[in-house]
Amino acid sequence: MLFSGWTLLSVAVVVPVLSVIGYYASMSQMQQFATMGGAQRGVIQTRLIPNGYWINDLQRKRQTQDYWIDLNVDLVTADSFTLESGTATLTFDKDRGSHELVVDLMELSWQLSDNAGTLVQSGDTFDAKAARGVYDVVGLDTTSIKSNSEEAEYLVAFLSKYADDPMGYMAGNNFSFENPLSEVGGSTSWMPSGGGGFVTANDPYETAMLIAVGISGVLYVIGLVLLVMKRAKLLGRPVAA
Repeated sequence: MLFSGWTLLSVAVVVPVLSVIGYYASMSQMQQFATMGGAQRGVIQTRLIPNGYWINDLQRKRQTQDYWIDLNVDLVTADSFTLESGTATLTFDKDRGSHELVVDLMELSWQLSDNAGTLVQSGDTFDAKAARGVYDVVGLDTTSIKSNSEEAEYLVAFLSKYADDPMGYMAGNNFSFENPLSEVGGSTSWMPSGGGGFVTANDPYETAMLIAVGISGVLYVIGLVLLVMKRAKLLGRPVAA
């Protein structure tokens, strides 16, 4: 009974302490996995086309024009969640003059050049208004054809996700009934971009865990010895008749 009681008491005291240390150790480990050892560079290539699919009469009446946009995105992340720098290059198909749009995904500044590389337009913020202007220059009228305007505005939202979740996107076939533009194939690749290697050790927390286990073990043995000695002393006393 003495042994069982002391063991249960020791466990009741030590387990919460080890649980707290283990919690912070696991959080630190998760953070290390998230950072993936420093900066990462990603190259994403895909093609965007007007969405000609429909599930109701309203979508069927969309006046989609025949064009495509080849998209090439170059990203550098500080970790899985933070974009450090990024550039999106969008090339409109040759029938529209092979205009090339380059957007800085961090500052949102942009430049539009023609097929000869001559600068046509530029701006400080690539927003819906700027996107519609680009479409008009390329030859996709956003005033008369509502679907062109919708596709231009969606392009802004499409590019913004790289800054919001840089490593959460994988290129591939993505045909949606809801989005004005669909994605056709492509590739996504990530690689280290210099800087520290991935370390899995949680030195402070592992050390704290070992110290806590060691101290609790020593205290358990000392306490058990003292209790046994005390019990033996009590048993050795004479009992009054």
